[in-house]
Order: sequence, then structure tokens, then C-alpha cells
Amino acid sequence: TKEILKDAIKSFDGTVIVVSHDRNFLDGLVEKVYEFGGGKVTENLGGIYDFLQKKRLENLNELEFSKSPIKNNISKEQVSESIPKEERKLSYTEQKEKDKLIKKAQKAMERSLFNDYFGFVEFDIDTDLNKVEEIAREFKAVKETYFPAIDSKANAIRFRKLGQHKALGLYYPSLACLCVDIHSPSSLIHEYGHLIDYGYGNLSDKADFNPVRKLYVAQLDEALESDKLLQKKMKSGSKYNRTYYTMSTEIFARCFELYVSQCLMVRNSIVPATFPQAGIYSTSPEMLAAISHYFENQPFVKVQIAEQELKCADA
Repeated sequence: TKEILKDAIKSFDGTVIVVSHDRNFLDGLVEKVYEFGGGKVTENLGGIYDFLQKKRLENLNELEFSKSPIKNNISKEQVSESIPKEERKLSYTEQKEKDKLIKKAQKAMERSLFNDYFGFVEFDIDTDLNKVEEIAREFKAVKETYFPAIDSKANAIRFRKLGQHKALGLYYPSLACLCVDIHSPSSLIHEYGHLIDYGYGNLSDKADFNPVRKLYVAQLDEALESDKLLQKKMKSGSKYNRTYYTMSTEIFARCFELYVSQCLMVRNSIVPATFPQAGIYSTSPEMLAAISHYFENQPFVKVQIAEQELKCADA
């Protein structure tokens, strides 16, 4: 197993070069990370999580994506290029039907309300185009009501199937690209939280967010002590362990979700209404009051909403 291999490498006295995208395997194993790209090799001192924090990446797959030639100004005619070649072995009739779907998606992309807020909009051909425009209207309502000062025009938004990434949404800061799984629109607010974090100069690392972060970590650890299922989840060997959940960037995005849902009380398809993972999403009065106080004092929030803040604190 990987654990046996990891223990064997740890016990070896010599130097080992490890090539892996499994950050759980690399955690506690490596003391340097070498990044290959741009015709050069860059040495980064520290472990894998030190490297990820430095690069402001959420996982090693993102690093590969960020080095790809894809840019936000990709033409809409290139949408079809994202379809895997093995899926293109179609009959003439099937291919003709797919071409119609691509053209229909292109027109929807050009007309989408998302163009008012993002520099590039992309829809997978399997996207429900009526539903995605409903999502765009919901996003507009939230943004114009509470966050009109945020300028996300330098970013792209893409609705795609993200099954291979094992995620419902992704934000790539190196590409300024927000991706939402076409079946999980509620991930949009979480990823928009990441966009705000990076767009305003890494807010999650600033001193005024530190009290929120510390409280979140304390309440997560408290939940871990009593919640056996949460303990099992954290020890499952996946990337979703305590180290991941206590990354400042992840805490910020989750707190932004909680702020919009539990403090502003927004109810639509892009905002989760409930948070079943109690330890990971703490909705204690103390946590919600801290979140409310933090966000109500940020310049990108339109107004001080005293009534909502009271509701949040009393939740």
C-alpha cells in the first residue's frame, strides 16, 4: 500500500526523488518541492503544503491546468475542442446533431447575463441552457444587491462536467477561471468566495480574517473530538483531511458561503440552503457572528445590514 511505501521511504537514509500528484502521500515525506515549467526548474523549500500555500493552489492537478495553453480569451469556436476525441466517433447524423448543440451553446454564451460580470463565458454542450440563464439571473440578483463593487471581468466562468476533478466547483487563480459543475450550481458561491479572496490580495491571509480562521479551526477540532464519522472522513486517505479543511483559502470560501446563506439569508440555487457537514460548516451563533462582523466590514459589501446581522448572530 501507499502507507507501507511512504514508511519505507521515510526510513531510508539516502535521497529520494518522488514524482507524485498525491499530496496526502507527499505530506510529511518531502522537504523540497521542485516545480518544472516555463523552461526552468524552481526549487521550493518546505513540504508539499508549504508549496501549495505559496503557489495559492488548491491541488496539484490545478498546477498542471495552470501550465496549459488555455487562456481566458479562447474563442467560442474552440468550445468543441474540449470534447475528448474518443467521444467524436459518431455517425454523420449524430455529429450533425452535436454540431447543432455546439452552435446553440455558443449563441447562449454570447447572450448570457454572465457576460456582464465575467470576461469570458463557456457552457458545456450538455448544459441545460434555460437553467444556466436562471442561474445567471440569480447570480445577478445576489451580486447587484450585496456586492456591486466587485469587478470580476478579469475572470472567466465555465459550466462543465467536473467529474474527473472529483469536485463540484473549482477556482484557478493562475488562470482567473471559475468552473462550476453543470449539475451542482450551488458550488458557484463557494468558488466566488475564492475569487474574492484572491482578487482582493489574498484576504484569507490578512490579519482581520485571523480571528475568524482561529475560531473555525477551534470549532472544527472540537467537532472532531466527538464526531466519529467526521474523524473517519478526515482519516480516509483522500485529500479532504484536516490539513485541507484548515487551509486559510478554504476557510474563507466556506465562511463566504455561510455569510451569504445564513447571514444574508439568500435562498436560490447558487447558494446552499443547509450545511449537513456540521463540523466543516459550523453554524454556531459564535461562528456566524464572527463571520457577519468580518464581511460586514469589508469594502466590497454594499451596505451595513444590521437586521441581517442580528438574525445571523441569533441563529
